[in-house]
Amino acid sequence: VDLFKENMMPSFSPRMSFGADKIDAALVKNFGKSSSPALPAFQPIVDPEESVNRTIKLFIGGSLKRSANDSYRTITSANGKVLGSLPDATKKDARDAVEAAAKALPGWSGKTGYNRSQILYFLAENICRRKEDFAEVIAQSTGRKYDDGMQEVDTSLQRLFMAAAWADKVGSSPWEHKDPVGVIGITAPAQWPMLGLCSLLGPAIAAGNTVVVVP
Repeated sequence: VDLFKENMMPSFSPRMSFGADKIDAALVKNFGKSSSPALPAFQPIVDPEESVNRTIKLFIGGSLKRSANDSYRTITSANGKVLGSLPDATKKDARDAVEAAAKALPGWSGKTGYNRSQILYFLAENICRRKEDFAEVIAQSTGRKYDDGMQEVDTSLQRLFMAAAWADKVGSSPWEHKDPVGVIGITAPAQWPMLGLCSLLGPAIAAGNTVVVVP
């Protein structure tokens, strides 16, 4: 976390500080030693108008993959309305994602800043085409107003365009790093899901890193 903060955060942004008193030492020590009880199997939400029951998958290594787990989790809105379903990913799924990101690292980090900037522009432009859809989902999932959701989408796009613009500015980029850090894990905050994700994802891949994302 400290390495990520120091090397990926723009130089004009204030540095965040995480004191040792805010970290539960027992949780850190026992992390990964025990697993949570398996969730009861749950059938994914399927639109009744759809004629085919599609299996919900994880996006790993550039393609959709079946989870090693047969159970699902529901995504609900702030008022309890079911918005959708997603696989209850396992440690194996997480390991597969990290391995895929590590495999892609040499090729991605070897691309020029110009190549990375064009891909970031492409990503931002595709999100821009569906601004209303993203704003609606953000409003439903967080309980905020639609206008707030749209503002978050607009700000997220600004972050992506900024990362794209800096990607090929060798010698002047606030995210310039001699060598990519490697594979970076990103977890989007629940209250600002898109903005938190784009604020971290853009600089990370602009600097030549690959990522594993929990949106």
